[in-house]
Order: sequence, then structure tokens, then C-alpha cells
Amino acid sequence: MARTPRTRSAGPDNGWRSVPLAPLVLLYGPEEYFASRATQRLRQLFEEAHGSYELTSLSAKDYRAGQLDVLASPSLFDEPKIIEVTQVASMSDAFLQDALAYAAAPHDSTLVVLHHAGGNRGK
Repeated sequence: MARTPRTRSAGPDNGWRSVPLAPLVLLYGPEEYFASRATQRLRQLFEEAHGSYELTSLSAKDYRAGQLDVLASPSLFDEPKIIEVTQVASMSDAFLQDALAYAAAPHDSTLVVLHHAGGNRGK
């Protein structure tokens, strides 16, 4: 029986060059280069949309309960924020609970970027 050749999907490009701006973005994959390029693109898009912003980095592995909500909460001057979360593959149970709660109701002027390098935890 003849096999039909596989063709590339005409669907959207899912590369780092086309990462859209959203309140919560999951970057999945072990390639640090692509994750850093996607993060850089998101920063640029966020700055174009909101102007200057506050940048915070956070480790999901060393996370303490409530930390995400405190960091994402609007400040006195409502300055836009980007929270970049690394080590999502090794996240604590507290981070998983808080991230799921945050995903249900993200803040308007905050971008949360999660980098999951691979593995089964937190998928």
C-alpha cells in the first residue's frame, strides 16, 4: 500500500519569533536560547504596549506560598510588571496552587512568563 508523504502543516508558526503577548505565557522546551529569545520578544511587545515596566525574576523551585500574588499585585502607581518564572519543571506545590489561581484571574497590567524546560512536573 502506498504511503502518502507528510506535508508540513499550514497552521500558525509556533516559533519564538511569533510569540504573542498575553497575560500568562508558557514557554516549553529545553532550549535556553529559544526561551531567552521568546522572553526578549515578550519584553519588547509589553514595553510597546505599556511603556516602562518593573521586571521581577522568580524561581518556581524555591517559591514561597503567596509570593506570586504579592509580586503581581498592582502597585501604588499601577506600574506595569513582568514576572519571569524559571525552573517551572521543578516547581513547588505552593507555586502550582498559586499559579493555577493566578491563571484563573490574571492582573491587567502584569505579564507572567513561565519557562518549563521539560519533564513531567507541572505540564
